[in-house]
Amino acid sequence: MKTLLIDDEPEAIEGLKSMIQLFCPSLEVVGSANGIIEARQLIEAHHPELVFLDVEMPGGSGFDLLKQLPKPQFQTVFVTAYDQYAIRAVRFNAFDYLLKPIGPEELESVVERLEKKKVEEPEPEYSHLIESYKTGKFSRIGVPTVTGTRFIDLSDIIRLSADSNYTHVHLVKERKKLLVARTIKTFEEILEGTSFYRVHKSHLINLDHVNAWLRTDGGTLEMTNGDQVLVSRTRKNRVEELLRVRNRML
Repeated sequence: MKTLLIDDEPEAIEGLKSMIQLFCPSLEVVGSANGIIEARQLIEAHHPELVFLDVEMPGGSGFDLLKQLPKPQFQTVFVTAYDQYAIRAVRFNAFDYLLKPIGPEELESVVERLEKKKVEEPEPEYSHLIESYKTGKFSRIGVPTVTGTRFIDLSDIIRLSADSNYTHVHLVKERKKLLVARTIKTFEEILEGTSFYRVHKSHLINLDHVNAWLRTDGGTLEMTNGDQVLVSRTRKNRVEELLRVRNRML
C-alpha cells in the first residue's frame, strides 16, 4: 500500500518510517512532508493509498489539508500527541488514529484494520469529519458496516446491545438491527457526554427514547419501539437521576 507520512517533526517521521519497515512490510513509504503545502504536492504527485497525518502542524492542521483536496481517495490515520477535541471528531466519524509516542502493537493493529477496510470501503468519506471538527457538533456518528461507513443521526438510534465483540444498533426507521464490528464499550467511550448512557453491561440506551421506567427487580426501561431493557442494580440510582433531569420519569 503506497503510504505518505506527514508530520512537522522530522524525528517523528523517521521513527514511524523505521517501525513501518520493521513491523508493516506491506506498506511502501513513498514520501514524507513537514507541512500541508508540501503534503498536498506529494499527494497529487504520488496518489497514495494511505496517509499518516499529524493533526497539528505549522501553517495549518491535517483537517485543513483534507479540506483543500477535491476528493481524497486515500485512507487516513490521524496522529496526535493528545488533542482530545480532534480525537473526538475522528472517533465519531469512524477513522483511525494513533497517539504519540506510537508503539509497534498499535501500529500493526491499525494497519491490519486498514487493509481490510480498503477492500470494504475504497473511498472514505471526509466531509462529515471536517464538518464536525469545524463546528464542534456531534449530532451523527459514523459506524463501520460490511458495505462501508454509514452515518446515522444520534436521534435515530434507540439503543445499542452487545453481542460479544460486535454491537447491534437499534434504529427508529428500521426494524432490522444494524450489526457493527465494534464493542459496546467503544460506543460508550465515543458517546460519552451525549444522550446515551450504559444502563447494563449489555445495553447502551438513548435517554431521549425512554417511554417508561418500570420498577421491577433492578428496574426495566421501556423504549419508544416497545423494547424492554434491563437496568443493572448498580446503575439504577444514576439512571433515575438522569431521567429525572430530562423529565423522562413517566
